[in-house]
Amino acid sequence: MAPEILIFSLFCAVLFGIRFLPPDWKYLSPRKRRAVRLALREFSASHEFVQPDRSKCRIYQSDEEHCIVMIPEYTPRMRPPVLCFYSISNGTDQVSQLGSGQCHWGNRPEDLWESEKTAQ
Repeated sequence: MAPEILIFSLFCAVLFGIRFLPPDWKYLSPRKRRAVRLALREFSASHEFVQPDRSKCRIYQSDEEHCIVMIPEYTPRMRPPVLCFYSISNGTDQVSQLGSGQCHWGNRPEDLWESEKTAQ
């Protein structure tokens, strides 16, 4: 009886506790953890009145030169949220905002990302 309760409680802790972890702890790679941390810092500096949705930010793309981080704005009443893309160079602490926008009516973040790339 006791091992089943222990296993069930551990399962519940992992299932529901993952939302409360800092977003950079979700990645094993130190490069990706650093990229998420720097992108969140840049988001907080450039958006004074909007909070990031830390539970949903993620690495969008990664290669040897840079990581691209996608951070949604935390807006509980507005659906869909505004997505912000940041590029972090691996060799330096240089962060650049690539663009932002909303994905709605069947659009995906990939579609938003491709439209931003073609506009530049």
